[in-house]
Amino acid sequence: KLHLESKLAAVGQLAAGIAHEIRTPLASISGSIETLLKNIKPSNADDEKLVAISLKEIRRLDRLITEFLIFVKPSSGQNFTEVNLRKTVEEVIVGINNIRNLSTGVHIESDIPQGMQIMGDNEKIRQVFYNLFTNSIEASGDKDIKIKVSAKEEANSWLVTVEDNGHGISEEIREKIFN
Repeated sequence: KLHLESKLAAVGQLAAGIAHEIRTPLASISGSIETLLKNIKPSNADDEKLVAISLKEIRRLDRLITEFLIFVKPSSGQNFTEVNLRKTVEEVIVGINNIRNLSTGVHIESDIPQGMQIMGDNEKIRQVFYNLFTNSIEASGDKDIKIKVSAKEEANSWLVTVEDNGHGISEEIREKIFN
């Protein structure tokens, strides 16, 4: 276990260095575009649209890097608080329903007991459910998507289950899902 933790710490340091190397040119590109906009006005609507898209994508990449750094940073437990899991999951469901532009129907059902409290980092818990729901949606293909999340108390802890109507995870991928 110590060897794995050492490797993960090294990967985290490497990721932070790479993120910095990506962020620096992004900030430079963004600043350059904004300076150019002050000095040169786009001559037509298409040029304005391209500039707006470029700035939006730079901000998106910056947010992606921030999320990645949060993911690879070892948790110290300092952000642990009591989390109402039902409320958190329901907020994620609302967010997923608002941002997904799908031609297929998406139905996410929550069967988590009212007032279920757990200790954890609310933002990381939110990210876990967001990723699980997004993965289910993306893996389901063109059919209607049904996802159910439930929780039950089991031996002084909670067992949380996320199920969907997809085809399942292949054996070769299943072995790697926690990597």
